[in-house]
Amino acid sequence: HMSQGAFVRKLLDNFDIPHDITPERTPLPVNAEFKKFDGTASSHEAYNMMVLAGSLQWLQCSTRLDLSHAAGMLARYASNPSPQHIEYGYHVLRYLAGTIDNGITYYGSDDVLNLPYPCRNKMWGMVDADLGGCKDTEKSTSGIVLMLNGGPIVWRSTRQTTSSTGTTESESKAATFIGQHIHWHRDLLSELGF
Repeated sequence: HMSQGAFVRKLLDNFDIPHDITPERTPLPVNAEFKKFDGTASSHEAYNMMVLAGSLQWLQCSTRLDLSHAAGMLARYASNPSPQHIEYGYHVLRYLAGTIDNGITYYGSDDVLNLPYPCRNKMWGMVDADLGGCKDTEKSTSGIVLMLNGGPIVWRSTRQTTSSTGTTESESKAATFIGQHIHWHRDLLSELGF
């Protein structure tokens, strides 16, 4: 099990969030809408948002794939955050207060690898995409997770490079992206003798 509980505790302390606060149930509010701020944030607000976005990026790259989308969205607008973006940042911090020791667990025992479905030596991927989720560019956002032996090995939430004209197109782009990862990892594992 890999967790960064000490880092999360320090982050909460830096932003004066009590560890026993009533936590949020999701990293971002349902239907959170991000768009460019027309005003100008204070340098203090921008600095704090950049610190938070960088800390969330570190967490999501290391052990907290549940923060991928929130970290990416907050980082996208960190240089000039709106009051709404700042509230979203505090929402993520309240979520972290309830999930301090969450992380990634990789199992090795046959009992675990066979329940509730056999996953030994199996790789599978999951994808999702929205349609035009970025209000500034009208581009879709893809989310992927690639699993091996029941544990995640690749995860990402990213804005697609081109605009899509429909949901099927944005979902197909996401499926293509994870297909490339599956192909590459399958070749790597076969070269290693698996």
